[in-house]
Amino acid sequence: MRPIWNGTLAFGLVVIPVKLYAATQRQTISFRLLHSACNSPVKYQKWCSACSVPLEPGDIVRGYEYEKGRYVVLTEEELDAVPGPDAHKVEILDFVNLADVDPVLFEKSYFLEPREGAEKAYRLLLESMRQQGKVAVARVALRARETLAVVRTYQDRFIMLETMYWADEVRSGQELKVPEETGLDER
Repeated sequence: MRPIWNGTLAFGLVVIPVKLYAATQRQTISFRLLHSACNSPVKYQKWCSACSVPLEPGDIVRGYEYEKGRYVVLTEEELDAVPGPDAHKVEILDFVNLADVDPVLFEKSYFLEPREGAEKAYRLLLESMRQQGKVAVARVALRARETLAVVRTYQDRFIMLETMYWADEVRSGQELKVPEETGLDER
């Protein structure tokens, strides 16, 4: 396995250097689209939907759609100037019971491995969480996106990081038609 991220796991004055590894991988077959005449992969060209012309990378900018069909354009310099989260830190915010975290919020699992010299601190955190039956709620930035996470033990041997959806990313289900009380006896 290759680490996808190097950083620190931090709470209070304790800082544990760690590496992050994806804990899962899809086992699916994927197909490439090929040109039937020569079996070469098909490439797609970026195309302007209004001007109907092909675009070069220098012709493309980023924008935020604030209203249907209306955009605020941001330059790369403006995007770089926006202060972002610390890209190399898992910041533990609190320790809670795992039962207090709704599983619908879990997104993706990662292994945390201690970097050289951090093995003892890693093991102390693992044992402390295991003995107390607690998980850590944390904040982390992966791929330039800040997200919540749960740091927990796994198989009493590993520390895992579970990225989480923000509460506003979970659908309410209010539009679903589900039966109310059934009126069944408690026999």
